Amino acid sequence: MSIPIARRSRFASSLTLGVLDVCNLFCNLFCDLFCELMTTATIVQWVWVISAVSLIVVVLLHSPKGDGIGGIGGQAQLFTSAKSAETTLNRITWTLTILFMGCTVVLSAGWV
Repeated sequence: MSIPIARRSRFASSLTLGVLDVCNLFCNLFCDLFCELMTTATIVQWVWVISAVSLIVVVLLHSPKGDGIGGIGGQAQLFTSAKSAETTLNRITWTLTILFMGCTVVLSAGWV
């Protein structure tokens, strides 16, 4: 791949033009590589992996006795009560579960 170089004045710094040429080359290569690698299937696979890991972490934050996040080291300051923390964790868990199962069905069916 050759990069057309415009006429340069003799006062222009060759170092500056060299850096700009290298940046232009890397930008073109990165865009080509990114467009080839980021297909719909790849994006769905990344969402699937991220949702799986997040789901594991969120499930481990739940407490079997209802302590929730409050049992991890005091009451979490993010939530007003342990009940609101559990409610929020339940919503996040269900959202991640639906996302994970949806990606699983899409990937296994070969729809992408």
